[in-house]
Amino acid sequence: MSKAAKQSLFILVFLLIGSVIYAGKVSLDKDKLAKENKKLSQELLQVSKSEKNLQEVSGKLKKDLETQAKIADDQKREYQKKVTAAESRVEKLLKDIDTVTKDRDKWEKRIESVKNERDKLLAKLKEKPEPQIIYKERPPEPKPEPSPSPLPEPEKIEKKVPAITMPQPSYDTRTKVVSRDEGNEEYWASVLRDKAELEIALKKLKDEVSSHSVEVVEVTRENNELKVKLDILNHEKEEVDREIAYKENLVNSLSLELARSKNDKKFVADRVDKLTTENSALREQLGQLVSTKGALEKTIVRLTQEKRNIESQLGKTDSLIQSKIDEIWEIKESIDQAFKSTSDKVTSSSEVELPPIVVSAEGGPGISFNPEEASPGYDGRVVSVNEENNFVIVDIGEGSGINVGDNLSVYRDSQYIARLEVIQVRNDISAADIRDQWSRLKAGDIVR
Repeated sequence: MSKAAKQSLFILVFLLIGSVIYAGKVSLDKDKLAKENKKLSQELLQVSKSEKNLQEVSGKLKKDLETQAKIADDQKREYQKKVTAAESRVEKLLKDIDTVTKDRDKWEKRIESVKNERDKLLAKLKEKPEPQIIYKERPPEPKPEPSPSPLPEPEKIEKKVPAITMPQPSYDTRTKVVSRDEGNEEYWASVLRDKAELEIALKKLKDEVSSHSVEVVEVTRENNELKVKLDILNHEKEEVDREIAYKENLVNSLSLELARSKNDKKFVADRVDKLTTENSALREQLGQLVSTKGALEKTIVRLTQEKRNIESQLGKTDSLIQSKIDEIWEIKESIDQAFKSTSDKVTSSSEVELPPIVVSAEGGPGISFNPEEASPGYDGRVVSVNEENNFVIVDIGEGSGINVGDNLSVYRDSQYIARLEVIQVRNDISAADIRDQWSRLKAGDIVR
């Protein structure tokens, strides 16, 4: 075999091996793309199912939210009716208390007149040896009945490509090589025969390479198509992911609204319990007032009767009248204290406060400062200052580690100006009493 033939055969074999390797790689890539396509299809199906489930959950949450909102509206109307009735009852109770006060003052005047008459009679007894006493009866005045206890006013308020086989040469690889010693004719005949067989094998190799080239082109085209489809699937997957994120956000929003509705419902229920407790306390106080009024009326009647006895036994009435007068003054003081506590509670129930913030009265002179008492490590600002109630709102809360009872320091231009004590904490803000103050606080001061 000539050197050129060997080189040609080597090149053909190399090309064939390269084609086989390329075809194998294309086949593997195609299989990989097919698997990824199948996997993406399954994921898309799962995403569709998840989206459907999310839609069902969202619909259910929306219905529950509407139901809760309707219930809350009904309860709000009912509580408003109760508040209106309570206001009218409070107004009536205030009128009754005013009437009782007037009656008390009237009886006090009468008692004072009795004392004056006693003094006059004593004077007359000293002047005359045997004075004559004229007895007069004064009819008791009717007293108004107390009204039922009112309620206090509430707070305003989400394609395989077939593998390419190596062509086999059509000539016999065991072809006998004729030497030059056997004759030129046989030698050249053998060379021509080998040449013809090599040409035929080369032609077959070229045909097979051509056919496999067509197949390679087809596989390349299909590979490109699969890449395009994969891009489309990736785009659709991104859209599905965005849709899922939107649904999740919607579900979270609905859950938040539902939680707020439950919190509002709990607040209303707590408010009703508080009003009920205050109503019971007010009823007890009213009962005490009624009892006190009855006792006062009985005392007045008893004093009237005793007045008759005093007029008949003037010499023995001095110590008795004095004890009764002391008893009346004690009853008066108990009535004043009960009336004052009732008035304070009625007034405090009509005031609007920030529950459960408790503010202290504004500090007086003699303030001592101790910056070391403030808890270090905080960095906030004063948001607002309530000078009337002596407290401030700062922009740090539980998220910054603030707890109720912590001491904070207020600085302005690196100068210590006040000490605060935390009285209520929320997530991002806190309320604090002004304990020590060097200069007037204002919004924007540094809190540490």
